Amino acid sequence: MDFRNGGGLYAGDRYLPVTNVAVNYQASDPVDNCGGIGPPVPVWRTWDVRATTGAGELAYVATRTHPPAMVAPNSNQYHFTFEGNWCGAPVAGRGFGEYIHL
Repeated sequence: MDFRNGGGLYAGDRYLPVTNVAVNYQASDPVDNCGGIGPPVPVWRTWDVRATTGAGELAYVATRTHPPAMVAPNSNQYHFTFEGNWCGAPVAGRGFGEYIHL
């Protein structure tokens, strides 16, 4: 199943669609698969993203900052930081990701 809707980001008052997303996963750690309902799964520690936005190219490297937390019997969440550039300007921030076993 593909749960992506294309997504977007806000720059001030403008909503900019994001398209052509490419993710390159670089390093992972084996983590308990959502409470043991399956074998350990790789949870990415670092990855880089390249995407086209409505205003220009977005490129960043993300790094997981904490071990994943099991938030439901079939779901792990994790926090990360990122650094890169958007339209040639530096960007940095924080976010979270989720692994769901369906």
